Amino acid sequence: MNVLLLMDEHEFNLLKPITDSFKGMRSFHLPNSISHNNIELDGLLRSLKEKRTYKNKFVINIGSTISTVDVNDIPFFYKNVLIFLIDKEGRKYITSYLSLDQIERELNPNIFYRANRTHIINLQFIDKYVKENDGKICVQLKTPQAKHVRISKGKASSFRKWFKV
Repeated sequence: MNVLLLMDEHEFNLLKPITDSFKGMRSFHLPNSISHNNIELDGLLRSLKEKRTYKNKFVINIGSTISTVDVNDIPFFYKNVLIFLIDKEGRKYITSYLSLDQIERELNPNIFYRANRTHIINLQFIDKYVKENDGKICVQLKTPQAKHVRISKGKASSFRKWFKV
């Protein structure tokens, strides 16, 4: 008796016994159905992103004063226990956000990129990037501190696509 096993990285799952005929599987065209569904899904996601409005300003607290910073004046956000916003002058402000994921959802993905677990960077403030020998990317930002942000080998390809937009 032949048995079909479903495998992933961690376990083997016994699905069901199979016969030699595979009658039902012959009529199923997996590559075509996947690519067709992906095209429809890509179109849907694109239309949702186009209709989506993104945050234009972030509220900051300076002592007892409340002010705003325009997103075009923010080179990057970073996490170091708290979430910080850095303005184009290099001033650092604590945000009220609990995670970079929350901020990322409110930013235009054509302008901001989640570089790693600790940084979201603004395309307008990228001076240059260097491909490193290990496949990672080092991005140099146009900020008073000339901040360098590393992008992993796994995200390097998506960063290069985003950077060309």
